[in-house]
Amino acid sequence: MRDPDGHSGDPPDRWFDALFVDPGAFVGLLDTDGTLRRVNDAALRFVDAAEADVVGQPFWTLPWWDQSDEQREELVAAIGRAADGEFVRFDAEHYGVDDTVTLTVSLRPLRDADGDVDAVLAEGIDITDETRTLAERQLLQQVIRETATAETTAEALRTVVDTICRTTPFVYGEAWLPDDAEGRLEPSPIWHGSDSGHRTFRELSASFSFAPGEGLPGRTWASATPIWLADLPTGDDDPFCRAAEVAAAGFESAVSVPICHDGSVIVVLVFFLADRRERDEQLLDLLSTVATEMGTLIDRQQSQVALADERKLLARVLDTAPVGLAVLDQDGRIVRASGEFERLVERTGIGSLDELFDSQHVRLFTADGEPLSPEDSAARHTIETGESVSGVELQVQFPDGDRRWYSLDTAPLRDEGAGGVILSVVDVTNLERQNQRLTRHRQRLSVLNRVLRHDIRTRVNIIEGYTDLLVDRDPAARPFATVISRTANDLLELSDAARLVESTLDEPSPTYPVDVVALLERCLSTVEEAFPHAAVTLSAPTEARVLATDRLGFAFQQLVENAIVHNDAETPRVAVDVSCRAASARPQVVVRIVDNGPGIPPHERRLLGNEETPLDHSDGFGLWLSYWLVDAVDGDIDIGLADDGQGTTVTVTLPATPAS
Repeated sequence: MRDPDGHSGDPPDRWFDALFVDPGAFVGLLDTDGTLRRVNDAALRFVDAAEADVVGQPFWTLPWWDQSDEQREELVAAIGRAADGEFVRFDAEHYGVDDTVTLTVSLRPLRDADGDVDAVLAEGIDITDETRTLAERQLLQQVIRETATAETTAEALRTVVDTICRTTPFVYGEAWLPDDAEGRLEPSPIWHGSDSGHRTFRELSASFSFAPGEGLPGRTWASATPIWLADLPTGDDDPFCRAAEVAAAGFESAVSVPICHDGSVIVVLVFFLADRRERDEQLLDLLSTVATEMGTLIDRQQSQVALADERKLLARVLDTAPVGLAVLDQDGRIVRASGEFERLVERTGIGSLDELFDSQHVRLFTADGEPLSPEDSAARHTIETGESVSGVELQVQFPDGDRRWYSLDTAPLRDEGAGGVILSVVDVTNLERQNQRLTRHRQRLSVLNRVLRHDIRTRVNIIEGYTDLLVDRDPAARPFATVISRTANDLLELSDAARLVESTLDEPSPTYPVDVVALLERCLSTVEEAFPHAAVTLSAPTEARVLATDRLGFAFQQLVENAIVHNDAETPRVAVDVSCRAASARPQVVVRIVDNGPGIPPHERRLLGNEETPLDHSDGFGLWLSYWLVDAVDGDIDIGLADDGQGTTVTVTLPATPAS
């Protein structure tokens, strides 16, 4: 036999000493018939044997090979191949006194000086960690692959529990789900067991639920961390809660792992072992990694569900929205459209902007009725410039002759370099026709108003002339003539008020800062001259500016005069108070007009904000006029009783300038 240096004879002691003291390998020297001639201490310690007990025995009959008959037969065949000069290597699992290991076993033929095999060197290298790491990596890959194709979270959980129980030492697995409404952990229908005893355990467990910190699942739920129990409790009063059931099922150790999502535990996985096992960090890391992957998968699935729900909602919105919505590409082709827009397209029979303008059946016009050219298209403008267009009105004449008005808005759509346009179309035909009716009605009223004012003024002048003639002929008729003259002037004032109403409603003036205190001072001065018997007072700061027009003074004059004219007191009293509400979200100036009269009749108070009926006639016209003038500057009028229950309080609220 040659040693590794090529020398014949038995290997020198120094070589065997170095080889056989290697603590990282099991080493033995065999005859070609498989008889063990020598073995190192590492191999002996693994099976707790003495060298004298194993040397001289067939190698396959010794304790290292007690696993199975198949493994012994494989070893005998391998020794025969090595004796024939072949280098043989295979992996085998070996049971030691304290542990089970996986070895890579190599049988190396040793030759004598003539080149004949006269011995076999057996060497076993412990590859348990590498094998386990590879198996766990493959398990993790399998779990990720299978759960990634699961359509639901429940299906993915079932796959995880089944796979872990089939490929690891765990004999039973289950999943627990939090019930947020009840505040307890409930059993899910997902579990895996290998025998009838496990089914019984499952049936018993189905009646359990756990509060946070209660039992192994509840403790993991509360802590959101994995827990390993090497020794399962057996006492009925133990907080494990299922001690009797666990003992009946034959479980010795258990581990629970949380699956988290957005910082909360959404699933607790529990696995049981049939034999006692101390905390295995590598296996625990594997389960934690699987749980993390499950959390990621659940997050992805929930995101997909949310996205699907959002798409369904968008589809429902597009299908039912009363507004026509469409997405056009850079060429003006319709990419996506709402139900309303599709109905419009179906009626026109077109599929793009170019078809719309080239159509012989559909005609487009501007809001003024002029033919619309492609260059005037709002969508084309947005496509070419990237600018939004809002509130463009156009008319469409359909093949059946019907003409309808539409309001268009466009906005650019930018999506990773791909341009396009979002187009919204609102049918404003009814509004346009109503506006046309209102315009014609307003024109008729304007003409009628001008004619009436002209006729009233002409006839008042005639009345005034004949009144003067009547007084000249009969001085005793002067009191009657005065009444006639005053009534005629009232008609003129009513005509002037009507002209002011028309200009206020038809030609609204832009507002500007107005000092309401100065306005009231001028207004009250005029009133005092007209009604010297009345007592009118003003309480106001030095200045209070509002956003209004000078026409607002006429509204105040109407309100104050109304308080005097309709006052049956011997001395009509009107108190005007001005205050500022600077603390409100919208700064305001409040003007309160309080009188000591009988109060405004309810039917006149109801006029404000409602349609005037023929029975009201001109009653409350001053209130109407004041309401219109105040409303024109975005103000409000409120009418109620005075604080003492006597008289009337009219409150006018106006938008103040920031300085006020």
